[in-house]
Amino acid sequence: MLTELRITNLGVIKSAELKFGPGLNVLTGETGAGKTMILNALALALGGKVDSKLVRNEASKLSVEADWQLTEKQIQVLAELLDEDTNNLSNQITFGRVIDNSGKSRQTIDGITSNASIANNFSENIIQVFGQSDQKFLSQPSWQIQTLDSFGAKDHQSNLIKYRILFKNLIDLLDQKTKLQIDQSIWLKEREQLQLDLKEFDEISPKLNEDEEILERIKQREEIEQNSAALEQIANLLSPEDQLGLIGSLKQLRQITSSISEFADLQEDIVSAQTIAIELEHRVFQLLTSESHDQSLSDLYTRKAQLLALVRKHRLPLNDLIKEFNEARLKFESNVSPEKALDLITKEILDIEAEIIKVANEISKIRKEIAQSLSQQTTTELVALNMGKTRFIIEVKPISKNPALVVSGTNLNQNGKDVIDFLISNGESEPRLIAKSASGGELSRIMLALQVVLQQSIDNLVYVFDEVDAGIGGETAIEVGKRLAKLAAKKQVIVVTHLPQVAAFADHHFCVKGSPDAGISTSDVVELYDDMRVNEIARMLGGMQTNAALTHAQELMALR
Repeated sequence: MLTELRITNLGVIKSAELKFGPGLNVLTGETGAGKTMILNALALALGGKVDSKLVRNEASKLSVEADWQLTEKQIQVLAELLDEDTNNLSNQITFGRVIDNSGKSRQTIDGITSNASIANNFSENIIQVFGQSDQKFLSQPSWQIQTLDSFGAKDHQSNLIKYRILFKNLIDLLDQKTKLQIDQSIWLKEREQLQLDLKEFDEISPKLNEDEEILERIKQREEIEQNSAALEQIANLLSPEDQLGLIGSLKQLRQITSSISEFADLQEDIVSAQTIAIELEHRVFQLLTSESHDQSLSDLYTRKAQLLALVRKHRLPLNDLIKEFNEARLKFESNVSPEKALDLITKEILDIEAEIIKVANEISKIRKEIAQSLSQQTTTELVALNMGKTRFIIEVKPISKNPALVVSGTNLNQNGKDVIDFLISNGESEPRLIAKSASGGELSRIMLALQVVLQQSIDNLVYVFDEVDAGIGGETAIEVGKRLAKLAAKKQVIVVTHLPQVAAFADHHFCVKGSPDAGISTSDVVELYDDMRVNEIARMLGGMQTNAALTHAQELMALR
């Protein structure tokens, strides 16, 4: 509930304090006196659009403050927007705004500087403003479906909560499934590539330190290649295949000289020479038949190139590469495809889809019943508001554009399978969208009729009607006043009006009075009581406070 509004230097209002109460709060005054400035002040306090032209001519800045008494639910919403603990907020909150004549502004919430967008976003939780030029609610799909659903019973509300939980879970699961499908695709590609890499690795089959060993063997082989002619020549001298070589000659020499005593002292030297020749032959044989000879120099170069290509491809030293491929092989053999998780989540999705369609169908069925009842009751209210030929129609139809989800051929969004249209029909004419068929005054009365019917089902909002009574008078104006009073019996209602028939039903009556002040237009706002109210309503009746006007004013007030 709005409890107080304080205004300084806003347009024609130099200073004003309005203490609003429960029930019907009415603002009256002559045209141009500044009644609209009261609503402007309220909008600015709640983060509305800045307009430096609203700063009073003689002032450098304007300020507005609005005190609100909030419900626990409203405090919780505000705490979430402010990222605060609800324990840090009281149920009495002041929204303030200061705007200088250059257009700079400062928004405050309970005296603490805040963002105007926070106040503006929160405002929809505490107030709804209905004016002839601003009936956006009637054409907003989200507001229409929320309005219709608010008229439903507890079972319907429970189904809505259940549906939204299912919807969120389904969206989350579909996101998870998409991620798993991507993971599966990546897994298959990685596994295929790993399989190819392992095949290549196994074909080469490198060994630890093999690159260094190959280089050493190439070096040895190159040296052998360079000395191979000399080694062959030595081998031929020592033990040729086709003639007696040095070793054989020394053997014969030893045998011949062994029988001649004169050479006995040389036997030892001959044996030593034979031993040296045999050792020399052995070394030559080793060099010519060493391990490096199992591969030609060309084979060694080929192997070196294979190892080098593998190292360059994977950009790792050979030993690190061997370790990584051994680990990759274990991963390849033990890695589990995301396919199993994908199958599980797909089954879960199918189960939720079956459940959400069931709940969506139930919600749609109830909505059609609610729509018929709300349409009939609102149409009845319109009759009393001098719109007897107008039929109010709520059409519930399937979503045809931009669904958030398609489940089993059914389009869904966060509200179910339905979209809502508010239509009116005048006489025998075909029903048309309400925003395209009704005048500003008619829209205001339709909104009033709706709120009267819905008053027990809508949360604790303050309703503001800006000249809802434009273009009507007489008995119709009295019926508008009665319905505003009926709505105000359970809601706080603020009305700007020119009609005495409406003002007569006020619980709190404020009058905006204009007066010239040193050439500057100034307005004062005062709350009226008793005779002051009678005099104001008499003025509204005919401009003159005659006995007849005063009597008529008293008669109107007696209708409350």
